[in-house]
Formats: sequence, C-alpha cells, structure tokens
Amino acid sequence: MPSKIVSVGLTPVRLALWNDYRTQIQVTMLPTTLVPGNTGRVHVGVGVVPNTVAGDPNQGDAIAQADQMGFSEAYPGDPSVPHQDLWALATVAPSIVEVFEESYDPAAPPRALPVRVIGGPVPAPLPPSPPSFGPIVPGLPGPPGPGLPTPLPQPGPPAPGEPGPPTAPVPSYPSPIVVPGPSFPGPSPPGGGITLPVVRPPVRLPPGSPPTGPGGTYGA
Repeated sequence: MPSKIVSVGLTPVRLALWNDYRTQIQVTMLPTTLVPGNTGRVHVGVGVVPNTVAGDPNQGDAIAQADQMGFSEAYPGDPSVPHQDLWALATVAPSIVEVFEESYDPAAPPRALPVRVIGGPVPAPLPPSPPSFGPIVPGLPGPPGPGLPTPLPQPGPPAPGEPGPPTAPVPSYPSPIVVPGPSFPGPSPPGGGITLPVVRPPVRLPPGSPPTGPGGTYGA
C-alpha cells in the first residue's frame, strides 16, 4: 500500500493492522525541517502497546526526528518480518510519522526462492543424455557406440571329439641364446655375454593328457 501520514499523541495509536502477507514495513518520524513540532520521541511496539519510559522492557523501538525503524524481507518468507499490529505512543503531542507497508498478492503465482550462486558464474547445463536402445540381450551385438565398432561374435570351445581351431606354428629358437653384455664370474661363451636356457615352443596336448614337466605345467 502507499505510505500514510499518522499523527501520534499521548494515547496509543495503531499504525498498521495484522498482515499475513507483509513483506516490508517502515515507520519514519518526519524531521523538524518539515514538522517543527517533532521534538520528542515516538515509541513503536510490535504486537504490543509500548510505553514511553526509557529503559523499560516494553518501551518498544524509540525513534526521534528523522529516525526510521522497520523490517524488510531478505528473501521470500523471511521470518524476521513480523505480521502483528504496530502501535505507537509519543512523548510530545502531536508527533507526525510516515508509515510505509508492502505486501504480496496471495492470488499471484507462488514466489520462487532465490538461487544463490557462490564462487562464480552459473555453470552451463549438462548435455542431453544419449538415446536409449533398450536392454542389452546376451549373445547379440549391442547398440552402436560413439565411433566404436560392434565386436564380432567369438567362436566357442569345440565339442568333444572335434578338432580345435587351428593354431599358427611357433618357430623354434636357436640354442643356446647369447645376449651381448657384461661378463659374470664363471665360464662364459665365446665372445662374452650371458647364456640363457633353451626355450622350447609350447605344445598342445590332447584332452585328458596328464600334466608333465616341473610345477605341473604342460611340456614336450
């Protein structure tokens, strides 16, 4: 609502009624440059009728000429703004004050709470999620990925009695293998170096053959 001018005397005056939708209220005692008679004090009580005894717990907020008291929302629903009646009492009659009150319309859309951003600008929104191709069925190729080829199905193990997949022959290695390098105590091959043991290629044994070789490994 717009501001209003109220004359406060030696008897209590109600400055504002109870307002559930109040967002701001201010009481200003006009300066003596505008009202020469505003030389006393005006005591404002929230929800109670104040008295004019300085230091009394019920004196309310005392303002002199050109002083102002009030409440204003820092955010929607701020509980520091009271909704009760405001009463006033003056030490010198008449004392002129200006009352300004602001409310929100309960029929308007709900007031959104502000979003406080700390530490810089608001980050960019996340990219949209990729389209869904449904559940992945075992044994079937999956959906195409971003630039990834679909893996081909791999052959399973051979059935009993059937030969396995062909394997590439492993070339034999010369024996012994001499690697040039520093000599160690003991006999060394001609030309110096380190003598490595003979390396034999792995041999595929028929199914059911017992393990041979040290440590239970398959060997020739």
